Amino acid sequence: MSTVSNISSAQIFLQPKQDLASLAGALGSGDVKGAQNALTAFEADLQNVQKATSASALPVNLSTDLQQLQGALSSNDLASAQSLFNNFLQDLQHAKGSQAHHHHHHHQAYAENSPQVPNSINIMA
Repeated sequence: MSTVSNISSAQIFLQPKQDLASLAGALGSGDVKGAQNALTAFEADLQNVQKATSASALPVNLSTDLQQLQGALSSNDLASAQSLFNNFLQDLQHAKGSQAHHHHHHHQAYAENSPQVPNSINIMA
């Protein structure tokens, strides 16, 4: 039974990636309606991921990118939508990078406690 839940959780993470891929494809082919649908699907799937993983909401700059992208699409401004989508992807890479960086801080905080070990050695000396 556990394999079924694994598939669904993997699917949860796959879905936004597929939405972004179809969004990129729609923007590339000039399909504004398709891009709008893909963006709507992406945001819905993103919320599902956040619910399933209790992840926090998107960083502010990413939400802003998405809002601007929606605005460009709703006004049929394909050129702006394409450049905004590229901005979003770049910000997404930075967000992923800073999250990875964030995990480093946990290790540093852990390391800050370790000087207690040499102290105990000094006491014994």
